Amino acid sequence: MLKYQNENIGESFSFKCRFHDKYTVPPHIHEYSEIVYVCSGALTAYVNGERISVPAGHGVFIFPNDIHEYTAETPCNMWCAVFSNDFVHSFYRLYPDKTPVNCVIDLSEIESTVLALMNSSEDAVVLRSGLLHIIYSELIKKSEFKDRDRSNNSLYYSAINYIAENFRNDFTLTDMAKDLGYHEKYLSSTLHSLTKMNFRSFLSTYRINHAKSLLKSSGETIAQIAMESGFSSLNTFNRVFKSITGKTPSDYKRDK
Repeated sequence: MLKYQNENIGESFSFKCRFHDKYTVPPHIHEYSEIVYVCSGALTAYVNGERISVPAGHGVFIFPNDIHEYTAETPCNMWCAVFSNDFVHSFYRLYPDKTPVNCVIDLSEIESTVLALMNSSEDAVVLRSGLLHIIYSELIKKSEFKDRDRSNNSLYYSAINYIAENFRNDFTLTDMAKDLGYHEKYLSSTLHSLTKMNFRSFLSTYRINHAKSLLKSSGETIAQIAMESGFSSLNTFNRVFKSITGKTPSDYKRDK
C-alpha cells in the first residue's frame, strides 16, 4: 500500500536526518525533497517503479512526490535527509517541474560536504542551504533533466493536493472527480491501482495521519483534533482511528 506522508506539510526549513543500518521503508510519497547517501555496501531502492542500485559513495535524489521505497535486498549503511524545498529554492527556480534522468549520482568527491550536511546542527539553516546547493550542483553537472511524467502519477498528485486542501470538509469522490476534471470511474480505478485503497479508505487514512500528527504535537483536546481532521463526530473519529492504527486516540496520545 502506498502511503502519503503529510506530517510536515506547510513547515518551512524543516530538516530531518538520520544514519541508518539495514534501513527499509515501504512505498511512500511526500512533498519534501530527500537525499540518501550510502557510506558502505549498496542500497537497493525503487523510485517511481524503477529498481535502482546505489553503491557506496553515491547518493540518490528523491524529488517532491516521487514514489519511493528502500528494501533489504542488499545490506548498506546510509544517511537519509528529508527536507523542505525552500532549502534549495534556487535549484527549483531553475528546474521547475523537472526530474533528473539519472537520480543516482557519484558524490564521493564531495563526501566531506555531504557529511557536513548530515551532521549539521538544528539551527544551521543558512549552512544547510549552502551545503545542499553544492550537492545539487553535482546533480546538475552529472545528470540531464526531463519533464515530469504526466501519467497516472500526475493524477495521484492532483488528488493528493485536492485532499490536502479539502480534507476538513465533507466531500465525495463525485465532487473530487468533477472539480479535477476526471471521469469518476477512471479516478477511482487509478487511485485504487496506485494505493490499493478505495476513495473512502484513502481519505480516512489521510485524515488519521493528520490527526496522529496533532496528537503528538498539539495541546488540543481529542474532540478538537477530531473536528480539525475532518470528522463530523467524536464517535466516528474514535472508531476509524482504532480501525487504522489499532489504538484509540487516547492510547496513541499517551504512548507518544
